[in-house]
Amino acid sequence: MRNFAHIAIFTINLDKGGVQKVVISLVKGFIDRKIKTDIVLLNAKGIYLSKIPDQVRIFDLEARPNLFPYRSFEILNFLTKRKLKSPLLDFLWKCNLILWKISHYIHNKRINRIFWINDCALKLTDYLRSERPCALLSLIVDPNLISVRAKYYARIPMRLVISERASIMRFLVWNELTRIPLIKRDYPKADKIIVVSHELANEMHQVLSIPHEKFVVIYNPISPELFQKMNEPINHPWFENEQPPVILAVGRLTKQKDLPNLLRAFAIVRQYRPARLLILGDGEDRPLLEQLAKDLNISEDVSLPGFTDNPYAFMKKSAIFVLSSIYEGLPNVLIEALACGCPVVATDCPTGPREILDNGRYGRLVPVGDHEALAKAILETLDNPDFPATKEERIQRALEFSLDAAVEKYLQVLLPERFGNTSRRQENL
Repeated sequence: MRNFAHIAIFTINLDKGGVQKVVISLVKGFIDRKIKTDIVLLNAKGIYLSKIPDQVRIFDLEARPNLFPYRSFEILNFLTKRKLKSPLLDFLWKCNLILWKISHYIHNKRINRIFWINDCALKLTDYLRSERPCALLSLIVDPNLISVRAKYYARIPMRLVISERASIMRFLVWNELTRIPLIKRDYPKADKIIVVSHELANEMHQVLSIPHEKFVVIYNPISPELFQKMNEPINHPWFENEQPPVILAVGRLTKQKDLPNLLRAFAIVRQYRPARLLILGDGEDRPLLEQLAKDLNISEDVSLPGFTDNPYAFMKKSAIFVLSSIYEGLPNVLIEALACGCPVVATDCPTGPREILDNGRYGRLVPVGDHEALAKAILETLDNPDFPATKEERIQRALEFSLDAAVEKYLQVLLPERFGNTSRRQENL
């Protein structure tokens, strides 16, 4: 029966990011199990497109920005390209356009977002009705909201599983409260909600009043290629013999990662001992970080070389890996650093680090935004890298986040009639 299973995965794009890496890993796992797999994207772009197996079909919804000049062109383009003729869907599309024009002139962001979600849902409906997958897995908030609406429009027998990847508290950080009512209304309509940590499930239950039985916890998997890539050579002078220890951070240069806090902590560390800070990643905060490093007089010991598709070799050779985030879901990079044997320090942010590190058993946890506590934890780890866990214990902990286990659990949720008894069922909270 496995050969007849058909799963579609829906997300924004395949650009660099933790979610995109998880999508690639899941797709490869599904293909290995002979599951027909499609990837549906709001925009088919990103560096990971080249890593998709040849057997996987890619569908591009070509969703344009939520701006009026783009909207009219997008509608005309869709009406000429749609696969199925449907008077009902065409009527819904035209009604949505009229209402969206009204909302555009009254400048209501919440209404505007609702109509953009409707537009994308109608496009996704066209895919669902023409291809008829057995199950749809969507990841990230906007695709999740679009998927719920598309399932209602499509009216086909299909299991819908949505996945939330980060703390809901991020909407408070970003002052984007318009999404919370939509999430609270639409998420319970999915068959199941996959979350990446127990802490995130509890948070969503408390904040959004979503029933516990809707949630299934599946940890992010580490990619098997990590163990090969971490042994590749590094062409960087900081990793030559007799150099000061390197403190490593990996992630987008954005507000979420709170890298200014890390720079301030590193400035304190430099007062006590020689060290260097390497931050791998790109983002809009680069100018701010470069200026702050100058202001703190640490720019000579701070490097921001940009994005790399192999951070694992750096993790293996760095003295410490630091996660300074304000919020997360289940940060892949923290698991990957453990897998490389690197000592870790992380902020105790919602959600994930405490769960990964087992309440501090495998690495030090510090309060969010406290650069003095972060500096102290870094100095203590430099002095005693095998406390609270040895290198072997860190690696063993990371192996608990295996790809095979994650793929099997996803299949149990997506196709329970086929895979529900292949291994122990993931328990609901």
